[in-house]
Amino acid sequence: MTIEAFQSSGSLETLGASPPRTGPSHSPVEVVKSHQASVAPSLNTLETISTSTLGATTDAVGSLSIHTDVNRPVPVVSVVPTLDTVVPFLPTPVVTSRTNKELLRSVTVDIAGFDSTSIKDRLDIGVPFIPILEAMGGQDKDPATGLRRDSIPIGTNIAATKDAKCAVFLFSDDQDGSNEKAVSCNRVIFEHLLKTASGLIVRVNPGTIPPAAQTKLDNMLTALSDAGILVMSTPEVMRSIGGKDSLVKIKDLRIGLKDTAVYTTAESFVEGFRKTIAFQPRVLKQNRGSQGEGIWICKLKDESQYCKSYGDAIADFDTKIVLMEAYDNHVEEHTVAEFMEFCLYGRTAKSGEWASVGKGRYLEGGLEAGAMLVDQRFLPRIVEGEVRCTMVGTKLISLVHKKPKAGGVSATLKSGAIYTSYEPDDPLFSDLVSKFRADLPHIRECFGVEDQPLPLLWTADFIFGEKREDGSDTFIVGEFNASCVGITQQLEFAPLVAKTAIEYCTAGFSTATTR
Repeated sequence: MTIEAFQSSGSLETLGASPPRTGPSHSPVEVVKSHQASVAPSLNTLETISTSTLGATTDAVGSLSIHTDVNRPVPVVSVVPTLDTVVPFLPTPVVTSRTNKELLRSVTVDIAGFDSTSIKDRLDIGVPFIPILEAMGGQDKDPATGLRRDSIPIGTNIAATKDAKCAVFLFSDDQDGSNEKAVSCNRVIFEHLLKTASGLIVRVNPGTIPPAAQTKLDNMLTALSDAGILVMSTPEVMRSIGGKDSLVKIKDLRIGLKDTAVYTTAESFVEGFRKTIAFQPRVLKQNRGSQGEGIWICKLKDESQYCKSYGDAIADFDTKIVLMEAYDNHVEEHTVAEFMEFCLYGRTAKSGEWASVGKGRYLEGGLEAGAMLVDQRFLPRIVEGEVRCTMVGTKLISLVHKKPKAGGVSATLKSGAIYTSYEPDDPLFSDLVSKFRADLPHIRECFGVEDQPLPLLWTADFIFGEKREDGSDTFIVGEFNASCVGITQQLEFAPLVAKTAIEYCTAGFSTATTR
């Protein structure tokens, strides 16, 4: 359906999500038309996709293979698994008076007038079908459309190339199977994508849907990827690149620090942290926090006690340490033993009194629940902020210096940080950019995702390192983010995102697993 029909149909409400709020006076259709009218000129500024790239043919992967035709580049999965063999994670669809096509229409938004629900397989349209998948509802949506603000610009730019088609599908929280329509719609979306999609752009912000629904979505995306559809990006890629332990995986690259560690057990934490805190001030990060909660800057109270080389000393349990939490920059003083007790078991008689809003227990649930602590050397120039590199695939598109509020170290807007944008070739950040670009060819190998492309949109946050003798800056990566990075304030890059998605789908990437 059109965006206008989608907004007025009540689909959001009937699927258990909140309907869009009243938007601007202009209609959503006019918004889309304005995007379409401005797309062509912006595309002209981008390098065109070469015919040789579009005509690339891949080799078979397991029982699946991708084929492209020079004139009409359509990645086609040769063997499509049957629905019942790959979706045990989706509830059995309920009996409904509505046809599958009607259900699909209720959770589909057309792009550039293309009725994606009418196609039956990849051969029907002659070009790749690269839809966008969002989650119904959430706080990251445009009130006028009920969609993410960057989805329509990306989709419209895909359609404008004439080299691919696009639509937006909406995954819903089925409320543990109790919302019968959502159950059926999710399954119909999956079945349609399995038969028709060459690639899939995932735009689901973490926390938009409950954990149980997110697990079902992750399983669905993994099944689509296993079937040979290029999912951008898979849950595996998002977890591997975006997890706090990503810093450990790249510690031997130019942008990393060799004394970075990860703890997944109490034993490894007790042994490792006492060694690292005796050497240099540390930043200890839990894997599951947000907005700086559970991220601690740790220093010995008596800084004269630091050893000269890593491993020369181990801190005693009664050693006093000073702690600052990035969430709100508050400071606490504890012994090493009290800090470890709080990190492992929360507030107990042995952990002392804590002012943190967090509960501790950072390793609770084990590695299966995503519990881990990453231990990285504290860089004193963190007070100068961090520099965010925003990436489209392998292309650096922007640099943003996020400078903390005076006296703090947190670079979040919540804490009062000031953001300043720079061009990628700004000489202030030449060391950062040169090292990052030199390491890019090795990033996927470090994260163990060599068979998949880098995310369409992702970020790397760099911290200021030691200055060189000539006064120039050095930089060390402090965090990656590969989970639904937005370009709402940078819509001029939508054509590049669209172009990169098409290149990925026609360049031989296949995520099919070998069985």
